This record gives sequence, structure tokens and C-alpha cells, in this order.
Amino acid sequence: MELNTVYGNLSELKKTETERFSIVQSMDIESFADADTIKNKDEILLEVDTDEMIKKCEELIKNIKAYLNDRGILYDQVSLYSQTGVVCNETYLQKAKEICSHKYEIDIEESTQEEKEYFKSLLSNVLYDVVPLTFYVDLSLTRNDDDPIAFHLDQADFKKFRGEFKISGLVNYSLFVSKMKDLGFNIFLTSTGEADTFENYIETIKEGNDDSFSIVSSVELEPEKAPRYKNLNYFFTMINKKWTDK
Repeated sequence: MELNTVYGNLSELKKTETERFSIVQSMDIESFADADTIKNKDEILLEVDTDEMIKKCEELIKNIKAYLNDRGILYDQVSLYSQTGVVCNETYLQKAKEICSHKYEIDIEESTQEEKEYFKSLLSNVLYDVVPLTFYVDLSLTRNDDDPIAFHLDQADFKKFRGEFKISGLVNYSLFVSKMKDLGFNIFLTSTGEADTFENYIETIKEGNDDSFSIVSSVELEPEKAPRYKNLNYFFTMINKKWTDK
């Protein structure tokens, strides 16, 4: 387990010693307001295991490839995605509850501005360099050339991907990105492309982007069976929904 994380300075470290935190899995104001499992810093850090998450990612990609091979579906890259999340302090979360309590009593412009102001101070209210990741198969970026695998899946395939091909964990963000890149994976945030530093990650969230954190593994493999086009309407329904739990 990783008990140490990187802090910008000693004052930041001292500040977090007495704070309590909650994991926020999705970067909308309602997710901050709904976060309710509060833990102290040491409890959170005991759950951080970057190396284990890397192993899970490698195993998940391996399993996806095996499944696609068995189905005879062509692909030249496999991709995973996770919503952007943070580990946020209790006081900051309480402010989100206050904002949401009157969100629908004020006009949209005022509400949007209030949320923008809220996220401006995000970096100083999170556990630095620690993020929760929950990876799913990205059905649009897992593809053969420009042909997403989703065009070749039936309803049973979608259910299997949704139910079985999923991993979760807490990581040291900088270490995770660095090690995954060293292993040859392409890492990026879908809205900006920039994902090298924790600051990149937070800045994207602060800008209110509907973003996801993506991993792409390029491969060279040509299964014997030709792909089959199935259930396109179901595919577009699933893609639009993004089939990710809040």
C-alpha cells in the first residue's frame, strides 16, 4: 500500500492532517453534495494502491482482447475510460450541499456562476494527487481503424461488458500516469488531451468540462473471423447514456 502522497508544500501537508475527506466519483455539483462517506486522511491513504490498479488495468485489457478474439471482432486498439473524480474535504462538500439546496430557486445564469465560483478553489480542497478511478470499456475508442467495436456487439455483449469488465481503485495520480506511459499506454483527458500532471487534471474539472480519463492500448492483431454489424439502435442508446453509474 502507498502511505505517502505528493504535497505541494509542508503547510498543505499540515492542513490535511486534521481534515476529513470523502471520495467524489463524478465532477458535477450534485455528486459533491451527495458525498457522505467521510474518512480521515490516513484511512484514505491506506486504500491507495497504484501498482495494484495498474495490474488491474493490464488484466482488464487482456481480458477484453480475449473476449473480442473469441467473438471474431476486429480491433487495433483497446480503450478504457473513467469519470474524473477527487478526494475532497468535508467542509468543501458542505458548501456544495448549500449550493444545491437552492439551485432550482434561482435563475440558471446565477446558478451556473455560483458553481463556477465553487470549483475555482477545488485544488486547495482535495487530497493532493489522490484520485478514484473506475474504468469501463470505451466502446467508441476500442476500434478497428475508424470502426468502433460497438457496431459488432449484441445486447448480451453489452451486458457482459457492463457487468464484468469494470475495475475500481484509488491511485496516486502522477505515479499512475507516469507508470502507465512507461508501459506504453496512451493516457489523456478527452476534452483537452492534457493529463500529465494532477494540476492538468484539476484544471480540466474546474473548467466544467464533461470529461473522462482515458487509457488506450494499441495492438496488432487480426482475428480470423470477420466482424458482424448488429443492433445499431441499441449501440447509440448505450453510447448516449454512457452507461456509467453516478
